[in-house]
Amino acid sequence: MKRITAKLLVLVMVLTMLPTIVLGESFSDMPKDWSSEALSKAVENGLLTGYNGKLMPEASLTRAQMAAIINRAFGSYASGSIDSYIDVPESKWYRNDMAKAVQMKTFVGSGNMLNPESNITREEAFIVMARAMKLEPSGSMPAGFSDLDEISVWAKGEVFALINAGYVKGSNGLINPKGSITRAEFAQLMHNMIKNYIRSAGEYSEDYTGNVMVSVPGVVLKNMSIKGDLIAGEGIGDGSLILDNVNIEGRLVVRGGGINSIIIKNSSSIGESVIISRYDGAVRVFLEDGTEAEAIYIEDGNDKVIIEGSLETLVINTDIPVELVDAKVGEIKVYAPGAEVSVDKDSKIDSVLVYKEAEGSTITVNGKVVSIVTAASETTIKGKGTVEIIEVMSTGSKSIIDVEADKIVVDSNAKDVTLPEEPVTGGGGGAPYVSPRLTSASLNGTEAVISGDSINVPFSFNDEHSYTISAQFNKAVRIKSVSVDNWDLIQPNVDVPTAYSNPVEAIIEHPITLDHFVKFGNDVTVVVTDGTTDLVFNITLNVPGYN
Repeated sequence: MKRITAKLLVLVMVLTMLPTIVLGESFSDMPKDWSSEALSKAVENGLLTGYNGKLMPEASLTRAQMAAIINRAFGSYASGSIDSYIDVPESKWYRNDMAKAVQMKTFVGSGNMLNPESNITREEAFIVMARAMKLEPSGSMPAGFSDLDEISVWAKGEVFALINAGYVKGSNGLINPKGSITRAEFAQLMHNMIKNYIRSAGEYSEDYTGNVMVSVPGVVLKNMSIKGDLIAGEGIGDGSLILDNVNIEGRLVVRGGGINSIIIKNSSSIGESVIISRYDGAVRVFLEDGTEAEAIYIEDGNDKVIIEGSLETLVINTDIPVELVDAKVGEIKVYAPGAEVSVDKDSKIDSVLVYKEAEGSTITVNGKVVSIVTAASETTIKGKGTVEIIEVMSTGSKSIIDVEADKIVVDSNAKDVTLPEEPVTGGGGGAPYVSPRLTSASLNGTEAVISGDSINVPFSFNDEHSYTISAQFNKAVRIKSVSVDNWDLIQPNVDVPTAYSNPVEAIIEHPITLDHFVKFGNDVTVVVTDGTTDLVFNITLNVPGYN
């Protein structure tokens, strides 16, 4: 087992004001049961400390002790203001740890109380860990437990999330949500949620199974795979974390890193999503060409977030400034009121969707955006770049548009919308309006024959019962409706508000037999719009055995 130097011991004592860490095997009360491995790992990684040679595994954990353990795991260093809380005296050892926990938003307290000396309940501990790991609350009730109804309403989503992820196993079919959690039980929970810790700068190339925590700057992960999540902890600060040909099967959770920090390169891939949640400074995520990351979620922060590189989807759930630098993004979804999104001159975005709840948001375009659709009131769209089409939906009243656009469409129910003083390109004194035109179409990859607004496409049955109609246009359009006479089968795969794009798709997901065509015919009607003109296309499915 790794020996801890005297210098590190002194540092731990100064930082935690708790008894000196000793090796797990040196504790006289180290159990030899289900908790032994987790407790040994907690001691080895500096998470648990004992007292007078004892680890006290069966003792209940207090809220302050839990805060200290999580702070050590994530390398937390920044302190939030706790002056409004009346039960955290300056003289207590835990004041600094509670301030860090408030900064991390793992502890929020109740009213003006943090209750640091109270034993933490199991459901409270689960909530705190869900916050630390940025797990989404789950609405799916787990099976196999008889006391789920005892979980507090405000805790169910997080508790369900931990159970469904396999982090919480319970005992004898019970979760015991109101019971206190012991030091051994919490060590096991931590071990379930974070299997591996990287606590020293340097290059690492071994594969990992389970979630990995990086809590120091100057780490390079290279030519490796992680079967789990990678957490960039607070301890990275403004330093760097480089992923070089790294395959992450789970999420990348960014809680630390500065404006030149999180670099993902050389065909690295992230199986799920990137979650950005840094509370004490700006952070930049750079996705080098060839890396794969389908979605980035910006969840929290108190400074700006910089995104550079290519990705499919960017979701903005907070009002901190988000800067796109030399970025190529398929779709940006804005949900946060007062959000600020800036697209620099070298960036290209296919669509920006500003949802109804994101009132007062600002989209600054200095590069190129194909379409911007806003359903939020008081949206400002400005800049020196270009947008192909802007649509203000019925709920977008009091929006302001001050950017060059090929076409601007404002719903008649959207009131007091400010348009550019100069004529919009494509209207008035600009270039002539160009109607959308279908350039190609296919069904499940089989090319269609196009004649005017009529499309003839070969149809073949398949066992998956999934049929994708794809169409390419000469300009950005969106699906307005899809129908098959007397059929109730077609579901367009688009959200509301619908994005504009040159390619559009509609998907049939339904068992289809020859009888369908005998009874209902073989014509599909698709209506698309560019915001001004509706176009109706008749698709004839060329079905073998049907005339």
